Amino acid sequence: MRAILPIDLISKMALVIWWSRQYYQTMKFLNSDAIRSRTGYLYDSEME
Repeated sequence: MRAILPIDLISKMALVIWWSRQYYQTMKFLNSDAIRSRTGYLYDSEME
């Protein structure tokens, strides 16, 4: 149990980091004003 738990936690963190990078790259690739104004607000409020 002790060996499984840290690996599970690390894999979850890695998945979150990977997902957020993919999401950011997708937003950057689309670079739409409508999408940026909508998600940019959410993204900025999340960061603060």
